[in-house]
Amino acid sequence: MEEHRGFRRSYGGRLRYDRRMVLPWLRRLLRRAAWVILFAVLAGLGLLLARAFEARGKPDLMPWHRIVLAHEVHADALDARFTWADYLARERQVFDDLHAQLATAAVAGEFRYEKDSRLGARAGARDWNRSFESTPAQPRGGVLLLHGLTDSPYSVRTLAATYERAGFAVIAPRLPGHGTVPAGLLDVRWQDWRAVVRIAMRELRARVGADKPIHILGYSNGGALALDYALDALDDARLPAPQRLVLVSPMIGLRAFASLSRWLPLFGGFAYFEKSRWIDILPEFNPYKYNSFPANGALQSYLLAATLRARIAALAASGGLARLPPVLAFQSVLDSTVSSADVVHALFDRLPANGSELVLFDINRANLLAPMFRSAAAGQIDVLHGAAPRRCSRCSCCWFAPDCVAARAHSISPRSSRSRCSARSPSRSSAMASPIRRSRGISS
Repeated sequence: MEEHRGFRRSYGGRLRYDRRMVLPWLRRLLRRAAWVILFAVLAGLGLLLARAFEARGKPDLMPWHRIVLAHEVHADALDARFTWADYLARERQVFDDLHAQLATAAVAGEFRYEKDSRLGARAGARDWNRSFESTPAQPRGGVLLLHGLTDSPYSVRTLAATYERAGFAVIAPRLPGHGTVPAGLLDVRWQDWRAVVRIAMRELRARVGADKPIHILGYSNGGALALDYALDALDDARLPAPQRLVLVSPMIGLRAFASLSRWLPLFGGFAYFEKSRWIDILPEFNPYKYNSFPANGALQSYLLAATLRARIAALAASGGLARLPPVLAFQSVLDSTVSSADVVHALFDRLPANGSELVLFDINRANLLAPMFRSAAAGQIDVLHGAAPRRCSRCSCCWFAPDCVAARAHSISPRSSRSRCSARSPSRSSAMASPIRRSRGISS
């Protein structure tokens, strides 16, 4: 009688199922699978443990890598009655607490946190680490400006001035965990940032009135938060809806390494491996941006971006993106942090024909610099374009031409893959002024 993996061939030639033979075979298969899984888990733990030992070789942690600011805002402790004025009051408490703790943590050397240091924000007339705002007597509209990860409101001050000159009310909140000490990002969650965006938008709408346009301008991580809020406002009438989004290097997607940030601090709870909670431990000499970078900061941005991509895909499939306001975005084709491909394919390929525009900045193609780039970099702009037509109003590409140093612009027709090239020189001020000039219109 012939036997084969649980089947027995009878003398009549028919195959018959035999459970007594299948069960041992399944047990062997499950045992082997269990050993493979166990080996993979142990190998992963071994790599993380090796990384934790490697992190011990990083520079020593300073007081600003350990300071805990008890008054920082967290989303799960807020309610609908919490206002923008309440947030500013809490922010003052945060900085008072910070200065009190720094006063008892004297450290030799040049750091931004030293009292009266040349590197400190307090040496200037204004501390741009804090939220700032301005409202003209007769505002034409309002703009909410959101800074990036490890940044502070300082990074959007020039863009805020552009809107102020145009007569817009401006609010630039300091997002929780930022503008104070790098340790502020150790326990922050991206939902905390979302909560502050909602608080600031309610205040902005109250200042400009119901009939004036509101823009949200976000840089990097702030760009993801701007888009996240706009998607929330599509289905929640209680949220003031923006009339335009301006995104600068929006963090729609991150490099693959960011996904590992969930596991890097696995052993960080042990004092011996405390440094494994940090990706970078560096001297803090920049008055308005952290140089040190905790793994949790990368993790929260990764979670925000992943959630955002899933929401965009779901709304695109259901037709919900048709109600999204026009998006003006600026993105470099080569970005060491933000995935340019996700900006193009995960966002702009799915946008409706509502006047949205993507401006891609190509590499510098001047003859003097061309040999410094890999061949793959030179063709990245074509990879991002692809052959498929886009529904967005325009996709412009700015680069330096091979035979001159004059900037040129390359426009992609929304209905055709055929391109048009013009020799104009787009300036940043004119590009940023365009959404202000069109603030009352929905289409470009």
